[in-house]
Amino acid sequence: MTVMGNNICAQQPYGNDVVTLTAPPPSCSYTSTDWITKYGRINNYIPTSSTPVKTIRVNFNIFQKNNGSGNFQNNVADINRLNAIANKLNDLFQTIQAPSDPWLGVAFIGDSKIRVELANIFFYQNTAICESSNSAGALAAITAASPQRMEQLNIIFTEPITNPGAGGWAYAPTVGMFNQNQLIHTFGKWVGGSNVADMNTARHLAHELAHCFNVMHLYDVGTCCSESCNTTAPDYLIDCFGPPGLAVCPQNAPGGSTCDPFASATDHLCTNNIMSGKDNVDFYISPLQMGRIHWALAVTNARRYLKTCPFNGTAYQINANETWDFDIRMYNSITINAGATLTIRCNVQMADNAKITVKRGARLIVDGGKITSSCSMWKGVEVWGTASKDQLPIANNPDQGYMQLTNGGIIENAVTAISVAKMVSGQPDLSFTGGIVFIENQADIRNCNRGVVFYDYENVNNTNGLILANASTIRNSFFTITGLLNNGLPHDAFIILNGTRGVKIRGNEFKNTGTNYYCTPDRRGAGIRFHDAIGNVEPTYNCNIMPCQILKRNLFTGLYHGVEVLNTNTTRVVNIIDNDFNSVTRAIHIENADMSAIYNNNILNVPQHEFNPCCTCSALGVTQAYAIYIGNTANFICENNTITGTALLGDKPDYGIVVSDCGAVAKSVYNNTITGFEFGSHNQFNNDGSADITDGLLINCNDFTNNDVDINVEGTPGNLGEVGLRQGYCSQNDVTTKARNRFFTNNCNGNENQFRMVNQTAQIVYYGHNEKTQCAACEPKCRDLQVALINCIGEGFTKTTDCPNLANDDGTALPNRIATLTGDINTIYTLFDGNNAPALIALINAMANVTNVKIHCLAIHPL
Repeated sequence: MTVMGNNICAQQPYGNDVVTLTAPPPSCSYTSTDWITKYGRINNYIPTSSTPVKTIRVNFNIFQKNNGSGNFQNNVADINRLNAIANKLNDLFQTIQAPSDPWLGVAFIGDSKIRVELANIFFYQNTAICESSNSAGALAAITAASPQRMEQLNIIFTEPITNPGAGGWAYAPTVGMFNQNQLIHTFGKWVGGSNVADMNTARHLAHELAHCFNVMHLYDVGTCCSESCNTTAPDYLIDCFGPPGLAVCPQNAPGGSTCDPFASATDHLCTNNIMSGKDNVDFYISPLQMGRIHWALAVTNARRYLKTCPFNGTAYQINANETWDFDIRMYNSITINAGATLTIRCNVQMADNAKITVKRGARLIVDGGKITSSCSMWKGVEVWGTASKDQLPIANNPDQGYMQLTNGGIIENAVTAISVAKMVSGQPDLSFTGGIVFIENQADIRNCNRGVVFYDYENVNNTNGLILANASTIRNSFFTITGLLNNGLPHDAFIILNGTRGVKIRGNEFKNTGTNYYCTPDRRGAGIRFHDAIGNVEPTYNCNIMPCQILKRNLFTGLYHGVEVLNTNTTRVVNIIDNDFNSVTRAIHIENADMSAIYNNNILNVPQHEFNPCCTCSALGVTQAYAIYIGNTANFICENNTITGTALLGDKPDYGIVVSDCGAVAKSVYNNTITGFEFGSHNQFNNDGSADITDGLLINCNDFTNNDVDINVEGTPGNLGEVGLRQGYCSQNDVTTKARNRFFTNNCNGNENQFRMVNQTAQIVYYGHNEKTQCAACEPKCRDLQVALINCIGEGFTKTTDCPNLANDDGTALPNRIATLTGDINTIYTLFDGNNAPALIALINAMANVTNVKIHCLAIHPL
């Protein structure tokens, strides 16, 4: 028989025409009022002039007999017929026929904004499937041929030898089960062919495709696939059946499928609607039926078959509090207006050009939900603020936008996950900074070019003029890169702070695990980057028990830079305290950040500079690797860090700690453990002072193991010295005045040199112990002639007591330390508690031992 439109299915049910909607996953409840009354209702999806065109990609799958006979043939004539059918199918959705039986007040929409594109035609030789209506078997055969064919909606053509009770059927969409496959299965013997037959085939496929969008029959109420005649039902098709009191439902026309829809325009029984089951007529689709189609493409698995990434440039407006506990694909940007809160507890897909704007006085809360891309990379969230206003109160501040990402909430596949400013043509409008961001409780920012970017803002109390720390907090969360990003561009940085003060970054994990996706390590990006910003990178604490207990340290893994400080304003302090770095090419890089502190960090497995030697890129970049770089930064502390390098093919990473051009004022590299580098401590350019013991760079109490050169001093000819000219001094019964470095590699052959001088004419005086009897490892046996060794006598040496841990970052020992120096403990603690940074700094500056106290104070309270 030759299938003519829907002449079979018009007379009886489709059998397995519609699959029952599957319950959503438990993380998305679909129980909110907003779902029940708004986003689950089809009337909110009726297309308008601004609705983007949405193209469904389909495959034609032709099942022949084992010998290749039967059904369509793989020849020019039949392939032309199949392409013509596909074109006519597309035309039916693009050019809607006017209704044969219009209802008063129902607007006519001439374009459904749906298109159909034939992606592929596939032929299979399988007699069993060709002669059956076994849809599951056919789909399995298609999947076995190529799983990629599931990326399109598969239309299956077979010739069952027994009547399946319908001309064909389709799988309806599911809510919440977005990986389930849909299909259309149509039956019939394809003999000859004509324009009429092919047009009816296209009409038949259009009817089945409507089922794929959950559009049902207007006839045979009570079967598996008919619309409801309940006029009070939320999605009652009033524009098909008519209003209560006048409703014609169901539309079981006299004459069945052969009636003439245009014989009467008022009976509403025999119509040209796409779901009326009439032969040989073009199709009308009502506005609400179109709404059902676009609803399906927003909240069901039907959306998986869309081509490219349709986008509506008109932003969707949130004007009142809403909770989204449902999975939805958006085709617009989203704007949350002042006074409104959008809470996302399920999944939201965003188009490539889309963004979410949190206006001043608006709130976005991602509470266990996920915002991701529909296709490649969406633009991300903008949190607007008011640069001239403070952040008090934090909650419901009318001047600042507010965003919270919490309870495992995810933002992924964004160009910039969160921009704390209004962005105009890619640049921040600095009058719109100051928004508030909380990222906490195992939230995850994943596979974004940039994570969170803060722009210039000072949180100045509008009442008393005091400078406050930024209210934004990022703690106990994850920042991850798992592979090559969707747009092919490299990862930049997870957190970027431009001109901010005191954003709290505590106890997070920053990981790039996509090791083999990048030929050069610089494309693996940074964890945290400071630009003229002040802040701490530190653990989360529990201070209910004194001293404060560390709960979780920041962890940096697989990145190019862990923490990168690129300040130009040297008064901007950054402290990096109690963090862990693993396989980071350049763990800590600080420039122009006077009085910063780097202590109690574990920097392990610093990789050799050729990060990925197996990469097939034509030009493999070589970059220097180091654990810590400190440049042009006076009065710093670099203390109690454990640093190890990982050799590759016998080649060690370049540098443990680099100090470059930090000037003559006192500073120290103290009590660090450095193992496995070409240069353990590398010091270059101007880090020197006069012969006085109080200035210049001091390198003391460090342990060096398995480095080619333990201490390297390298400068330009004629400079006095690139470290302090006096490394310690002798003071009887005071071991803490000595250099106290220990050198655990005693082989002085080859390139090994425990204290090397390059381009250096000045003499360094190194004050050690009586090594022969007290500390054999303390003598730099392999040293250049410019290093004069003076052995101080009379003291023993015990590492734990003679190299005490001076750094203390929990805040509880700070009062005692200050008390021993000044006696002003109560005044200082009052200033700490009151956030009175200017008065605190003034008091510290008046102390006798300014540098040591100031650095440790700023390490706790960097305002």
